[in-house]
Amino acid sequence: MKLSDLEDAFLFVGSVAPCEHTALICPQTDQVCLRSEMGELDEIPEEAFESDAWHEIPHKRDLGLGRDLVLEFVSRKLPADLDRVQRIFSRPGAYANYKDLLDERGVIEEWYAYENACLRDAILEWCRDEGIEVRDDTLQQKPSLPRTGFPISPLQVAEAFVAAINSGEPKRMAALMTPEHTFIDADGSEHAGKDHMTTGWQEYFDMVPDFRIEVSDRFEDKDTVVLLGRASGTFVQDGELKPENQWRVPAAWRVVVDADLVAVWQLYANQHMMNEIWDRIRAS
Repeated sequence: MKLSDLEDAFLFVGSVAPCEHTALICPQTDQVCLRSEMGELDEIPEEAFESDAWHEIPHKRDLGLGRDLVLEFVSRKLPADLDRVQRIFSRPGAYANYKDLLDERGVIEEWYAYENACLRDAILEWCRDEGIEVRDDTLQQKPSLPRTGFPISPLQVAEAFVAAINSGEPKRMAALMTPEHTFIDADGSEHAGKDHMTTGWQEYFDMVPDFRIEVSDRFEDKDTVVLLGRASGTFVQDGELKPENQWRVPAAWRVVVDADLVAVWQLYANQHMMNEIWDRIRAS
């Protein structure tokens, strides 16, 4: 299995509460199948649950990557804030408030690098326990954030940006953007500026909280990367993710990387299905 596919599967399962997202992998065929209880996404054949060839991806909490990881990081990096963080995690909205604190302390990029490194270690340990071979030639080099001291390629930066998008966390995405970062939508409209796009992505995730990118092919030429795959999501209506508002379409992305950061993120996709759903929601 490719490490990047495993990371995407773990992020898919861990991005919501336990049991809301399910991912199964088949190392023999390199297949990854997903299921969401929040919409119509269901790629998993029922017989897979009874087959030894398939492995179900655990939730990050089952790997000790939830609250325990937060407290471990804080005890090392912000020991004076440990009591405050423990209080934060005793109330709803804990992660949002925790990340606001990290932003205030100027260590949010360090947290993401630490979280991603621990996730990778946990994935590799889980694969060893399951007898799964991880076949990835960037295994020891690929960071999930730039400027961590490792040699990285434009393709790795692009894949890290996809992982950040799939996490649904704009601040994590912002850590991978140049100050002049430009998003070019499928209709050709351009939106420039790191701060502007961080806000724009948050507004989009508020509309489509389960938005996800699935990459099937990758091409790299100097500082430009092309990704081919699919995009999917569900528009919120009346505070709910209803099956009739879910979409999944073929898509491609052109990514221009500058100094280990994403300078241009350009989308190519037929947005007719999304526009129809959105127009229907607005008219209701």
